[in-house]
Amino acid sequence: MPPHFCPMPYRYAAVRMDPVAMVEHLQDPIALSKARAIQPKTYLVFMEGVLELPFPGKPWYRFCVCPIGTSLRPEDNANDFRPEMCIPILPNKSHPTGRLPLVPDRAFPFDNCYHWMALSIYVRVRARPEGFEEDHAIRLSVDERLRMDGLWEEDDDGRDVETDDEMSSFDQRIGSSSHSIHSGGTASDTESMVQHSPADGIGDVLAQMNIFGDPTHDTELFPLVDLWFEITDHLKQEDIPDPMEIFKERDEIVKIIEEARARANFALNKSLLELNAGCHKASEDCTGTHEAVDVDTKRVKDLLSAKYLPRLRRRCQPFIRRLRRFFIPPYIPVWP
Repeated sequence: MPPHFCPMPYRYAAVRMDPVAMVEHLQDPIALSKARAIQPKTYLVFMEGVLELPFPGKPWYRFCVCPIGTSLRPEDNANDFRPEMCIPILPNKSHPTGRLPLVPDRAFPFDNCYHWMALSIYVRVRARPEGFEEDHAIRLSVDERLRMDGLWEEDDDGRDVETDDEMSSFDQRIGSSSHSIHSGGTASDTESMVQHSPADGIGDVLAQMNIFGDPTHDTELFPLVDLWFEITDHLKQEDIPDPMEIFKERDEIVKIIEEARARANFALNKSLLELNAGCHKASEDCTGTHEAVDVDTKRVKDLLSAKYLPRLRRRCQPFIRRLRRFFIPPYIPVWP
């Protein structure tokens, strides 16, 4: 199968953030130095879905990915998440309630992995000139994805909090949440996108689907990651990190970017103030110069009118008399 210009969803992959590439365009030495100090890890993720209609030639593609854990989900009393709210991935069959594992389309290389409920993050997957090979990609079939959705609904029914937990203002800006099911939405959100009457029009449907990306998202804050479908070439089972670490890395680079933006805005405002002050001083200098020029011009006129103009008038009078003769019309008698 020929490589795709964009990775396909519903695959397992290894991803690693590139913090330096995320700040290079800011041209901020402080931000660049801090980004270089970050040591990003390689994470195992499931490609939950693409966030926009992909086109060839783009530098990156926005995806919602679900980090994969190597243990039961940690208990979270504030949001009523319990350890059993997870699904094992075959060959892992361990679960507190005996829940059957998800079965990928080919052998999964690790035997201790779980999908955790309501864990997702938005990323930008960097494009590659050679494209993305699908030969080694491990997929979940439609049936398995539907079964996973059903299990999440069962877990959600047992929670004491609402499904659509409010995202923090930080997560709303960057468009991701660690407490969002199905990319930050609910089943009702998905149904609202597809249940339309013919009168709604295809334009309204496409607008709600955000096929060109959500304009409210600050995409620059999405982690820029490299992605590989050859999982075992980039990860060993004992090296799979805690999936919550990717959120810490994201928060760290976001803080660096926002600090760089603040410095850039401060420098710009300072330059504008200095420019405004310079223009004001130049305006005052120009006003004084004009007044001086006006005074000097008046003095020159006075000198010319008092000294040179009478002399010039006397010298020109003979010439003016001769010239007048040429313009005196001849006398022609018109009456006898």
